[in-house]
Amino acid sequence: MTIAFATLATERGADGDVRKAAEKLVSAHREARQKLERIASERHLTLALPEHDTSTVLLEQARATLEGKVGRSFDSTWVNLAQNWFSTLILDNNRLVKARIGREMQPVAQEHTTWLFHQSADIGGLRKKFK
Repeated sequence: MTIAFATLATERGADGDVRKAAEKLVSAHREARQKLERIASERHLTLALPEHDTSTVLLEQARATLEGKVGRSFDSTWVNLAQNWFSTLILDNNRLVKARIGREMQPVAQEHTTWLFHQSADIGGLRKKFK
């Protein structure tokens, strides 16, 4: 879902920095997903999407909020949504995901939180441009 969210900005963003941030997010998310799949394979684990995925709800909200927006309006709204996206996923990962996984996967969850935090910081820098 994060890739779909970022793709909204790669396709519709007017500002070069917004498109670049979205492209970086797509790339970083693909790398993170490949790493998670590798770890799961090494540990003989099966990955499955949760029945109620937070990012699915966030994506639906983002699409509705961005509908009809163009130019700077789209860019500033997307950047704000991205900041909220990461904040929500950080809270979700720390509060819900970590509570439901075994000890052996806790380091992976912690690494994911760190990754989310870094992505959030990158977007935070871009957010200043649109205040």
